[in-house]
Amino acid sequence: MTQISDDEITDSSLSPTVKATGGVAWLLNVGGSIDLDTDAVTFKLATEWKVDLATLTARQIATIVALTPEPGDYQVQLWDSDREVLSSVDFELSIPVADRPAGVGEVPKVISGIFWVPVPKPTKWIATIAVLHNGSTIGTVNASPNVPTARIVRPIGGENFTDPTITFEWAGDDVDGDQLFYTVTYFGGRGADNLLLQGTDTTITVDLDSLSGSATARIKVDVYDGINSSSVMSNTFSVPNSPPLVSIEEYPEQSIPPEGLDVFEENIVVLQGEVYAKNLTPLKGFSLSWSSDLDGDLDSLNFESGKYLGVETSALSEGSHRITMTATDSEGTQASTSVIVHVRR
Repeated sequence: MTQISDDEITDSSLSPTVKATGGVAWLLNVGGSIDLDTDAVTFKLATEWKVDLATLTARQIATIVALTPEPGDYQVQLWDSDREVLSSVDFELSIPVADRPAGVGEVPKVISGIFWVPVPKPTKWIATIAVLHNGSTIGTVNASPNVPTARIVRPIGGENFTDPTITFEWAGDDVDGDQLFYTVTYFGGRGADNLLLQGTDTTITVDLDSLSGSATARIKVDVYDGINSSSVMSNTFSVPNSPPLVSIEEYPEQSIPPEGLDVFEENIVVLQGEVYAKNLTPLKGFSLSWSSDLDGDLDSLNFESGKYLGVETSALSEGSHRITMTATDSEGTQASTSVIVHVRR
């Protein structure tokens, strides 16, 4: 798989896989497995991915680039109803694993490889997804003629949720009778969170305090039949802000004893902060700040970023520090916790 560092990421890194028109492109993610003995293809659910170059972050671009396979002997093609190629991407199979149990004294045999290929989605209707090997078609899946639709049953809009849990409900319709898959996304004060990813359920119950608060929260339901897809957005509803749980550990993921952490001159202190809902689901969308009761604000000394605090011991005063981490979201909701760090000279 292609790897690229953050400082190498530019919009040009997306070419040729992402071909944007007006700064926006749609990708069709095609995945599955291929039997290495017979070339038989097993397709997985194909899903859409919107790419907006105006709002892409470096990390999102890195994700797209990392998902883009190296060119190889295989190819995904999107065909119209006349079998004309609308879009294509060459790929090589990912490193396969041994998936056939070996007998005594035998070496496990690799019998299949997997692929996951983002293909630029054309504006013209896609009739068929095809996989080729050395120019020969080895597998196809045909689109049904009708696009599935979804409707949101709950919420209806205008609710002010206060109970410990919320149940969301939706329904899908497909004239062709295909099995339908759903992705459900919640939009609150800290951005978007996936509640369900390509599942078949039509209800989901979530803890209220696992959702970021917002007076204009929404859910979006995407429905897929394997190739075709559509989406629907709910009316707005209200979810209250609730302070999260926060914790500090010594990196990497080592608990700090109640009596504190001892550090010595010419060492560094690396702490990591975690933000959770009350059901211990990790939360995103919080900025973290760090301070010491002896030295005040530590953010200016921090050589790390994100959820980490990294400070040279020589930059800290000698003595016992109560180091406090404060997590703040875009709505101003805050939660803090502290640990003791003893700086020895």
